[in-house]
Amino acid sequence: MRILKTVRLAVIVIGVVLLASPDGALANDLPPNETAPAGPGSVNEVRPLVTYTLEGDSAGDTANAVNWRCLAPTHNPHKSHHVTPNINVEAEIECNVVMAQLRVSVTLQKQKCIAFICWFTDYGPRAVEVRYLSSWVNVFSPAPCEDGTYRGFSYHYMLFPNGHLRTGYGYSRTVNITC
Repeated sequence: MRILKTVRLAVIVIGVVLLASPDGALANDLPPNETAPAGPGSVNEVRPLVTYTLEGDSAGDTANAVNWRCLAPTHNPHKSHHVTPNINVEAEIECNVVMAQLRVSVTLQKQKCIAFICWFTDYGPRAVEVRYLSSWVNVFSPAPCEDGTYRGFSYHYMLFPNGHLRTGYGYSRTVNITC
C-alpha cells in the first residue's frame, strides 16, 4: 500500500512538472483567449488583455448587430509608488460602451514552495470595485512588502446594456519582488 501511494505521488509530481511553463505558472491557468506578451515584464506592462465581446442582439438579428467589447487587464504586482513599504496590484475593465454594471476584484497572490512543489496563495485582502452606468472601473489591492514571487488574480463581471452577462478571470505575469 505504501509503495502504491509513493508511485501515485510520483506520477502527480511528474505531471505537474510537465505542465509547468517557464515562468512557473501552470500551462493551463489562463483562459483560452489569453496569450502572453513578448519581452520581459515591467511595472507598466499588463498580462494580455482578456477580451469579452457581444455581437448581435438576443434575438440574433444581424441587422441590429452591435459590437460591444470590454478589455480586462491584470497589471503586474509591483512596489507601491504611494504607500511604502507595500506591494500593489491593479485590475481594470475598459469597455467601448457604457455598461449597466461593471465589477472587478483583484487579489495579490504569493508563491509558496515545499521542496520543488510550488503553488500560489492569497496574500493580502481581496479588493472589489463596482460601478453602474460606466465604461471603466479599476481597483488596487495593496499588501505589506515581503521578498518573494507574486502574481495578481482578478475576477471580472460585466452586465451589458441589453442584459447579457459576461464573467471571467485573469492573471498577471509572475514577478519576483525584493523589498
